Amino acid sequence: MTGWLVAYGLLSFFCLAGSLMEHFAVMQGWSVVGSDEFAAVHTKQSNGIVGVYVIPKLVLTVTIAALLVIHPSGVPILLFWVSLILLAVSWAVSFLVEIPTQRRIRQSKSPTLIRRLIAFDWIRVGAVAFHAVTVCVVLVYQLG
Repeated sequence: MTGWLVAYGLLSFFCLAGSLMEHFAVMQGWSVVGSDEFAAVHTKQSNGIVGVYVIPKLVLTVTIAALLVIHPSGVPILLFWVSLILLAVSWAVSFLVEIPTQRRIRQSKSPTLIRRLIAFDWIRVGAVAFHAVTVCVVLVYQLG
């Protein structure tokens, strides 16, 4: 059981770091990339993000589902549901808003769309951050 919770904690904070990196470093840097190079830079970054952020986040989602099934004793199951819901919000923002917007930005660099994407991205970042808070509460229950 401890292995599942260690994986849950490590993946959660890894994904929080990835989310913050994407928001503050990757997206913010787009404003200084020239229009001619933008599509190539965006494609390269997107391909890298899949391996470094998306796959671990997918593994985290499966880990939470497993924790809902095996339900570690001493931890309220509601915390795992909250964790999964917050991650689902993050996934929903990615699939419903960010990926379609990024496709449009890749076709034609638009400072307006980039600003809108960065502003909207706070929902995803916030969901992942609150998910990390939930993880801390789970770990307190487990250690307490």
